[in-house]
Amino acid sequence: MAVQKKKKSKQKKRLRFTTWKDKLQNWKVRAFDFGLKMLKNNKTI
Repeated sequence: MAVQKKKKSKQKKRLRFTTWKDKLQNWKVRAFDFGLKMLKNNKTI
């Protein structure tokens, strides 16, 4: 049981790090999509 708990804590740390990276990536993608939408809106206007 103790070994499994240690493994879980390691996975949690790794997960938190990956989620932080994913959040950064998602923010970049969202900002890029927003920029494209603004460009499209400007073209239509």
